[in-house]
Amino acid sequence: MQKDIADEGHDIGNHTYSHPDAVKTNSNVFVQDIIKAEEAIKRATGVTPKPYFRFPFGSYNADALKAVGGAGYPYSIQWTIDTIDWQQPAVEVIVSRIQTGASNGDIILMHIGGINTPEAVDRSYRF
Repeated sequence: MQKDIADEGHDIGNHTYSHPDAVKTNSNVFVQDIIKAEEAIKRATGVTPKPYFRFPFGSYNADALKAVGGAGYPYSIQWTIDTIDWQQPAVEVIVSRIQTGASNGDIILMHIGGINTPEAVDRSYRF
């Protein structure tokens, strides 16, 4: 699945390996977590996630931005639409949140642990 996403031309970014809060984590430890994720992403997709990074929880400060940039990620991105899929809403609710708010270039926040997220992605991808 991950390789398919990369092969379809989607941009791949880094979001860390263990999802630590950058503001509450030592910068060196945080960067090591980024590197661990980068290596896993390369193994799974065959591509590097550089230059895109998204902070866990959307939590960052100047020190965190400096650390991430120093690790080779000059583009720290946030999301435009939050599906709130971590609350496990119905597929139709997730799809509606995307379809009513999305426009070209938006970044849609979804979580791997969302029970209905995979089906919502499949349905939304076709709209």
